[in-house]
Amino acid sequence: MSGGPVAEPVGPAASSAVARTSPRVAIVVLHFDQREALIACLESCRRIAYRDYEVIVVENGSPAEPSGLLATGFGADVRVLRSPVNLGYAKGNNLGIREACRRGADYVLLLNDDAVVTPEFLGVLVDVGERAEDIGALGPVVVHADDPTRIAFAGARFDGGLGDIRTFEDEARALHDRATLDSDYVTGCCLLMRRAALERVGLLDEGFFLYWEDTDWGLRVKASGLRNVVVCGGRVGHRVSATAGGLGSPLRVYHRTRSHLRFARRHAPDALARLHRRFARDVAWLALKSTGPDRVRAARAILAALRDYHLGRTGAGPAWIWRARRLSRLNTHRRTPQ
Repeated sequence: MSGGPVAEPVGPAASSAVARTSPRVAIVVLHFDQREALIACLESCRRIAYRDYEVIVVENGSPAEPSGLLATGFGADVRVLRSPVNLGYAKGNNLGIREACRRGADYVLLLNDDAVVTPEFLGVLVDVGERAEDIGALGPVVVHADDPTRIAFAGARFDGGLGDIRTFEDEARALHDRATLDSDYVTGCCLLMRRAALERVGLLDEGFFLYWEDTDWGLRVKASGLRNVVVCGGRVGHRVSATAGGLGSPLRVYHRTRSHLRFARRHAPDALARLHRRFARDVAWLALKSTGPDRVRAARAILAALRDYHLGRTGAGPAWIWRARRLSRLNTHRRTPQ
């Protein structure tokens, strides 16, 4: 794998005969199979106060019928791109980014389909972006959808020695005193990309299937001389790790492990040995001390990720982690009162 940035051009903007007074924003929503979450996300997008925007839904390996979009009345409000297979977060979003730039977007907002936005957040982000040309990426404060008092993301700092990140938990407690926070990256849950930044550093690295691609892109933005900024006045709710099946799901454990190693190889090669020792300790703890119900599958997921990383494998990963996700979702639906 190349250690340099992925500098794929985004292409020229489509010409427009109508002069615009505000920047054009394209909201790209990558969708897999969470129909109810997608509908809630799109409903919240309909209430956005900022007017110069459009929504592009990327059906990423979803059923041929676009998840009820037409049946629920969203067909006229969104553009739908379809991939017959699950391309992963980076490659799937890149489809939407290319289409957005082709249609003349000045900003591209990547928005998870399990996120819910507030009416004012987009205008707040664009206003900050337009005030400083050295900003390449912006994001709101992300809170837990089921408990808006809990902050899920408000910026982070990359530690090259550890090959890991430290979130701004202490800074988050004083957000009311700050307008913005400079960060090493903005979470891909809700990431507003300036078109000029995309043209400078390229698209998301498609070698990442899930996780760490937003951190990689943010560090590339920073290395190019641009800033990543969290706008404290913006708020977005997120059902954290809902798409992956939960925080401890084999799918999440596998991809976070494999992608972390890939990320470290590019940005913190000296930390690779430390990370391997850490993952080995995690496996030992799961096997010998943990009493959690998913401990065996979690340990198996880590070992599979280590194996596939060293074999140079990318893509969706072993079939069994996806079967485990489907089974978990099925059991959740069965337990949910109708």
